[in-house]
Amino acid sequence: MPLQPDEAEIRQRVTRRYRTRLRFAIHVFLTLPVMVICGLIGSKSGPDAEKVYAAAGLFMVWICSLFIHFASLIFAELTERAIQREIDRQWQLANFPYDKPKRGVTRLSAISDDGELAVLEEDGQNHAGARR
Repeated sequence: MPLQPDEAEIRQRVTRRYRTRLRFAIHVFLTLPVMVICGLIGSKSGPDAEKVYAAAGLFMVWICSLFIHFASLIFAELTERAIQREIDRQWQLANFPYDKPKRGVTRLSAISDDGELAVLEEDGQNHAGARR
């Protein structure tokens, strides 16, 4: 029987998820100031090409880290969803066992006049050919 998470564990998971999203939002928000700083460094350098390349390199590192951060955020979200789906599936199997119907057995049933379920036919023959 799978363990049911308690309220503290659920709260911790949700808090961790939103904290991760907040860090990514801060990273995206700080991209504009970094871009402005790199532009100022590049524009104030004049004929000195080393500062321009350094500013462009800094900005490229920032953008690469932003993409890596985004990829890790997406991967964490997908992992969490997959884990939750598996937990739900295991819980469903443990609490509501499902037996597949046997092959070749056709069961036709209907509700009788007194409101009970009555089995009309039960055999191993396929009756689809008899309708023609």
